[in-house]
Amino acid sequence: MSGILLVTAGMLVLHEGLHGLVFWISTGAAPKFAFKWYYASASPGEWLLPRRAFMFATLLPLVAITAVGLLLLPFAASQLRYLLILLVVFNASGAAGDFVVALRLARLPAETLVRDSGSEVTFFTPPVNGA
Repeated sequence: MSGILLVTAGMLVLHEGLHGLVFWISTGAAPKFAFKWYYASASPGEWLLPRRAFMFATLLPLVAITAVGLLLLPFAASQLRYLLILLVVFNASGAAGDFVVALRLARLPAETLVRDSGSEVTFFTPPVNGA
């Protein structure tokens, strides 16, 4: 049971840390982190991020943790495989909201700017020509 709690806590810190790392690199400012009993979040604060940077920030934890976890799986001791699989699965389930945001963002124009408050993501799209 303690292994599951440790994996969950480690996954939350790693997942949100990866979001925060991209926000920090993109803005040069420290990201804002929030940990509530029902969710964790990282946000760039008041910054508006370009679509490409935000897409990268949104998908990085899902892609990186899954890839590294699956690459390490064959080399992990049998006792740790279970926890590594849980890490990958918990991360993927925790990234469901990120994936929904990425799908929505993929349909918006390249010039779209994104504001992430931690609990809400707002998209700012350029006006259509002639509007």
